[in-house]
Amino acid sequence: MDQAGEVAYAYLQAKRVGVAAKRFFKRLFKTGEVQIMSAGRGLTHSEYNGSEAELVNFLQIWILPKETNIEPRYDQELFPLNDRQGQSQNIVSPDPDDDGTWINQDAWFWLQDFESGESDFYEVKKPGKGVYFFVLEGAIRIAGEQLERRDGLGIEDASSIELTATADCQLLIMDVPMR
Repeated sequence: MDQAGEVAYAYLQAKRVGVAAKRFFKRLFKTGEVQIMSAGRGLTHSEYNGSEAELVNFLQIWILPKETNIEPRYDQELFPLNDRQGQSQNIVSPDPDDDGTWINQDAWFWLQDFESGESDFYEVKKPGKGVYFFVLEGAIRIAGEQLERRDGLGIEDASSIELTATADCQLLIMDVPMR
């Protein structure tokens, strides 16, 4: 499949997944790895399960690029689970100097683990941006809405959003341009 744009996030919760990009490049993912790919001028890319015996479970999220027709780029980084206990872990960022993997867009992605009953606030990065929350595991109340495993919620025109776990929870937070 030919792709233009940017694959923003492929966070794995299973053992591994194979990726074949261009003609001869192959790479296996492990749990907790994030892949960024900017197709820029186009390339051929595919994902497949690297195991015939184990199921794979991952997210692929597309973000429109800030600049188009740029040099194709690929990056992959492992984000240790321990680095997000009790705090958010930046995994994607528009700033190459941040902890997260760099993306060609004013977008930030965070992972955060909550214990049941724990609360926090998410502060939106820039006015006019929206935030999309996706519950990887567990349950959480976000801005008064109860979300369960695999539920998502988008919020715009807010500056601070309250998060309260109603069970142990693993949350993906995507702070992205809305227009």
